[in-house]
Amino acid sequence: MLRAKLFTILAGTIVLSTIAMLDSAEGNLVRSLSTTSAAQTPTPPKDKDEPLFREYRGVSIGTTVDEVRKKLGKPMGGASNKQEFYSISDGESVLIFYDQEKVVSLAVTYLGMTKNVPTPKMVFGMDVEPKANGSLEKFMRYPSAGILVSYSRTQGETPLITISMQRMQP
Repeated sequence: MLRAKLFTILAGTIVLSTIAMLDSAEGNLVRSLSTTSAAQTPTPPKDKDEPLFREYRGVSIGTTVDEVRKKLGKPMGGASNKQEFYSISDGESVLIFYDQEKVVSLAVTYLGMTKNVPTPKMVFGMDVEPKANGSLEKFMRYPSAGILVSYSRTQGETPLITISMQRMQP
């Protein structure tokens, strides 16, 4: 239980940092985010300006609160119509944000996992060059889709990987 609470705090910190970074880089508020399960093979987008990852375990932008709970189960810490945290496994979690009872953003976090974790190539369709310390950071805008996708991985043998997709505000 302590590990789950620590992970929740850590995941929340990473997600908020990612959102703040994207907000500063874009100069505007970014609101939505979505990813797909690592085990799923993303369907090629119809338009090259669409992100490869558009959902996570059947949850995408616009999914209702009730649909999320049917797909992911009971959230940790209780149900809320603003945000919910789901612990999928020992090293995988997702933080989902709602507006008007629909998903407006979500961030998937993998802690210490190396198998079945999406790679930058799976997220962006291209490899990303790691920094000298081994960490990775990348974000891309998809203007036609109104989406911004980010991927970050910390350095080390047990990395923290956060993948997020957010709808840019008009």
